[in-house]
Amino acid sequence: MKCPECDTDNRPYSKFCRECATSLSGAEPAKSSFTKTLSTPFHTVNRGTIFARLYEILEKSKEGGMGEVYGAVTGASTLFKGDF
Repeated sequence: MKCPECDTDNRPYSKFCRECATSLSGAEPAKSSFTKTLSTPFHTVNRGTIFARLYEILEKSKEGGMGEVYGAVTGASTLFKGDF
């Protein structure tokens, strides 16, 4: 089966072109969906904040595009807890 876009030969049972990934099924291409970006409320976490009634925040260890990582203690052990 030849691809209608790039003329590459594909196996007869292929659903997509092996070269350009064009659909070979003859179905209409999926339409783009528009999504709305939701804003997440920003919460400040300071030293001494108690999280989940278990962890006491010591310091912010790292920060990146997906969130923040904090050092915390519970009892006598030190833990790192993210996802506030």
